[in-house]
Amino acid sequence: MTPNPPAPFPEREGGAILTLPSPFRGGVGGGVTGGQRMMKKKITIGCMAVAIIGISLFLFIAASGSGDIVIVCSKDVPVNSLTKDEVKSIFLGEKVKWDDSHKITFVLLMTETHDRFLEKYLGTNPAQYLQYWKKMIFTGKAGSPKSFKEPDKLIEYIAGAEGAVGYVPSEAYNDKVKTISVK
Repeated sequence: MTPNPPAPFPEREGGAILTLPSPFRGGVGGGVTGGQRMMKKKITIGCMAVAIIGISLFLFIAASGSGDIVIVCSKDVPVNSLTKDEVKSIFLGEKVKWDDSHKITFVLLMTETHDRFLEKYLGTNPAQYLQYWKKMIFTGKAGSPKSFKEPDKLIEYIAGAEGAVGYVPSEAYNDKVKTISVK
């Protein structure tokens, strides 16, 4: 009779390796050992923990980014609505004057709202947008856009700057500025 080769997951007892019988090798007993049951429990618990953490993270991200984005401008801006293409043109620096020939000054909110704004209105991501502006600045076609890290500071700036436009999460909007609807 040939000895059985070692089991794929040998059990340790007092530092020694024990060879367990396996139903696949025709060994004695042929059942699942206590160590194997323990290993299955640990794997199952680990998988459940990973799933719970993943679901929680997804729900947190979805909840934190679920607010709408509002286009805001100073109260002197002569328009109440823009098309999506006009919004894109403004934030790419192509449209530089309002309908009444006043200069457009657009500002950016450098938070997760910025990422969602770029995707929704410009169809781009932050890396592509940054690259676009580096090229515009390097070639002398435009200066660097003004940016803020806090919605309140952005709104405060827009309220005091003629022809200014930007975007904020809907929950940050206040009546110091007016909103522009997007068709």
